[in-house]
Amino acid sequence: MKHADRTALESLAPLLAQVRERVPPLKEPGAGRFYLKSMAFLHFHHDPAGLFADLKVNGDWQRYPVNSAADYRILLETRCATNPAGELLSNNTAELKPRTPLLVVQPDHHGMGQDFTG
Repeated sequence: MKHADRTALESLAPLLAQVRERVPPLKEPGAGRFYLKSMAFLHFHHDPAGLFADLKVNGDWQRYPVNSAADYRILLETRCATNPAGELLSNNTAELKPRTPLLVVQPDHHGMGQDFTG
């Protein structure tokens, strides 16, 4: 699976805007590649099945589809326990309606972030 190119990242503009508004801010050394402090934290891939985000959760990479507003919400509301506060990826998910309960990652048996609990 290859990293998302410029065209793919342009299609994710609303999602990327939310990620860029995160407090504390993430560093973005290259388009669509985000770091938390000095650690890789989030990046995107494109393949025939669609667009995917790889997000570091509890020290491990978890893959999330990012092909719809519902997918964006799941990614943005994932608790990222990379730091002691277990901060959300985005602080501004209120703009994504309708509001759903906060989601916590529960990796499935393949280590993927597919199963969620409220």
